[in-house]
Amino acid sequence: MFIPVAIDYEKAHRAGKGVVTLSGGGATKVQVCPANSVKDVAVEMFIQFAIEHTAHTLGLYTSASVIKQVIAEHPALFANVHMYSVVQTAVKNDYEAARALRKKTVEKLQPTEERPRQRRDIVVATDASLARGGTRAAIAMISTYGKVQTRIRRVTGINEAELHAVQLAVAEYGKRAVNLHILTDSRYAFTTFECPPTTAKVHLHWVRGHNGNVLNGLADRAARFTRRNDAWKLPEMQEQMEDRLRDEIREIMKGKTPAEFIPTAGEDTCAA
Repeated sequence: MFIPVAIDYEKAHRAGKGVVTLSGGGATKVQVCPANSVKDVAVEMFIQFAIEHTAHTLGLYTSASVIKQVIAEHPALFANVHMYSVVQTAVKNDYEAARALRKKTVEKLQPTEERPRQRRDIVVATDASLARGGTRAAIAMISTYGKVQTRIRRVTGINEAELHAVQLAVAEYGKRAVNLHILTDSRYAFTTFECPPTTAKVHLHWVRGHNGNVLNGLADRAARFTRRNDAWKLPEMQEQMEDRLRDEIREIMKGKTPAEFIPTAGEDTCAA
């Protein structure tokens, strides 16, 4: 029997906690631990699940490099485990379940003043990076509330990747804001994006890339380094990069409001 399984994790730095979720076999579980123990807990949850399902073939997706290392070091013990490097159809439902529970748990752990409130103005910058001739694109989303999200997507070209980045912003914040302002330096995304039904009023802004827009600059860095870290298999560097960006956003936002980062309305602004 084939059993898909996905493991996700996040460090809730302000709460000093780590969250690990595992979805597989029809159930989704979560463990909260000290932030510096999150990788050990992820390994423990994986091993326990593998022990309970030794008679089955496991299709595993996880971004936890330490789990990949354990499997590589003990191939005989985990001969029944098939690793996915990207989210394939077989593990998509479990990945989404693990991610949703992880996000929900992290939100509850955050100090009250930092919890994402419903119905507020949010400004987000998105960007994408794709190597010449490549098909694995990195997409990134940076928000004025300190959120950094990155993903790897298989695409046919950079335009498709830029659209994925905008879609990521809507998926994350489309139901949390009265007004969601998305900044993109892609003319293609700006002119072709069709917003799905959402409770927020979505405003799409085109900004010139590499032209001093601080949020666009952060999104650009996030996308470029995510692509390189993925190509060179450097998950630890990826975590460090995202942590640095979160710290930078917090410093940038001190004494400022999201409204200060909304471009002046004009021909480069449209309601999505």
